[in-house]
This record gives sequence, structure tokens and C-alpha cells, in this order.
Amino acid sequence: MRNPMSSPWWRDSNQTASGKPGAVQFLGLIQRTFATKKRMLCCFSGDPPWEGMYGPPFSLYRFRIDTSDSRFENFDYLDNVGVLGTAFRSGNVGIVCVFDGGLHRQFRAHRYEFLREEILHPMQFNEVIARIFYDQTVLDDQARDVTYFWNEKRRAVISMVHTSRFYDPYLHDNHDRKRFAHFLARYTFCDPQQVVSGDGDRFYTMLIDNDGKFMKFPVTEAEIAMARHDPNRRVIGPLNARRREDPPLD
Repeated sequence: MRNPMSSPWWRDSNQTASGKPGAVQFLGLIQRTFATKKRMLCCFSGDPPWEGMYGPPFSLYRFRIDTSDSRFENFDYLDNVGVLGTAFRSGNVGIVCVFDGGLHRQFRAHRYEFLREEILHPMQFNEVIARIFYDQTVLDDQARDVTYFWNEKRRAVISMVHTSRFYDPYLHDNHDRKRFAHFLARYTFCDPQQVVSGDGDRFYTMLIDNDGKFMKFPVTEAEIAMARHDPNRRVIGPLNARRREDPPLD
């Protein structure tokens, strides 16, 4: 069974040859397989038909969340249909998932490995969401295409990405500084100008300090005052509800 999905996944106006939005079709097939008690697995172009080569059709990350800051509620939900991404925070657990055929898990998981043992403030978790969602916007166009196969032996639909598992489809040439700033700002509820240095050379982060170590998010008045006097940091938060409910259109 062949069924090409021509996205890009982060731009839901593109359609498949059949006239249906590729992203919607991909999610619909995942839902259908589980509803009919089947599985959906993913692989890469050129993979041999070995069970160990198959994986789930998504990239899923779990983070520990700091619940000590009373300015933030215990639950939050964010998604982005354009990149097939969803994330939620509930108590001390945060989940980020992109339905991407396992691309992010294969090629970008190492960038977030340093957070595995850390406890993230809700604002830091939001920055992680922004970065993971943004990653999906720089994919090679070929990596946005999949072909579906029915595997009777495994009672599973196999979604084969059109690129090799040895080819990194996250292209530096597709990086857009303005788009990156808007992603960071949108999910940390601030203005894009707040996440970029005055000279435009670098982006501020709430995750890593100047020594490359995990950065503790300022919560107390003393910590906030100290952070405000650090020229290498920007203090953002708590949530700007107005911007979240009425985000800028540009």
C-alpha cells in the first residue's frame, strides 16, 4: 500500500496528490490503526525489514517539572498543528511529542539530553517546547514525505520516511532567525525583541548559563534582582496572559 504524504508538516496548507492535507492524513492513519487494534511503526528509506529498525511514528520526550513557583498553575497545554506537535505539563511531569515518523528522536534528541536529570521551571519547559517545535520547521523537504506499507506479519502500518537514517534532514540552510525568535517568544509569552540581544547576534536562553551548565530559573525576589543585573540574561515571566490570548499576527 502506497500513499505519499507531501507536506511540509509545519505548513498545513500543502496537500497530498489525493487532495487531502498530508498532516491530517498522517494523524488520521495513526488514530485509525490504534482504533482497529493494529500498530503503526516507522522506518527510514533503505532500512532492511528487521524488527529492530522499526520505531513509533512520533518523537516523545518526558521532563521533570519544578512545582514550587506559585505563579504558575499545575496544568498547561500547548500545541502546533503546523508541526504536528503537542505538549502538556501536569504537576511535576512535562511531555512534548511531535508526530514526525521518529525524525526528531533520531537526529535531535541528543541536544536535549542534558536536561534528562534536571528539574525544569515551567518557563524553561516552555522554551524546550518552542525549540522542539521550531526544529520541525527546518526539515529537508524530502524528509517530509512518507510512504505507507501494510505489514501483515506484524499487523502494522509501516510509515517509511523518504530519507535515510544516516542522513540528518535538519538543515542549517533552512534556519530562519526571525522565525526562531517568534517561536521562542510565542511559547514563552513575550515579544520577539526580548529573546534577541540588542546587536542581534545571539538569542537569550533560560536553559544554559555562560559556563554551559543548566541554569536555575530565578523565582525569589533576590534571584530575580540578581538575574536582572546580569547582561547575559533576560528575565521573562510569569505568563503574559494577554499575549497568549491575543498573539501578534506578524
